[in-house]
Amino acid sequence: MEVKNIGFVILSDDVKAASSFYTTHFGFNALIVLDWFASHEHEAYKGVYFDIIKKGHESAGHALLNESTKGTMIALIVENAEKEFIRLTKEGVSMAMATKEEPWGQKRFQVYAPDGVIVEIIEQIAPDMEWMKNNI
Repeated sequence: MEVKNIGFVILSDDVKAASSFYTTHFGFNALIVLDWFASHEHEAYKGVYFDIIKKGHESAGHALLNESTKGTMIALIVENAEKEFIRLTKEGVSMAMATKEEPWGQKRFQVYAPDGVIVEIIEQIAPDMEWMKNNI
């Protein structure tokens, strides 16, 4: 298979509100926003598309017609997780998990996004070598 591009899609009860959340807080650029569909790109990753489809809309296909987005996490890798935690807290974004350092080499936190999505913000840090030795 020759993959020419990549994108990901979530289902939403309110496409415009979800689109606004991602453009306001995470720097996605809206390419198109309709009542039933929105497409986004991030400045840092031109050509990687993040789309939102209205829950129940036929464009999601028969298999997803009566489904909701659930159990979905979007991970964004950043330079400074603590800085982003402070910024998002000031912006009133609801936190799902406070900043913590993980022994496998991540400083991370999670926020609640619309439609049951969790956005995880990750900064790569040095791993705990003892932990790595015991867990690889």
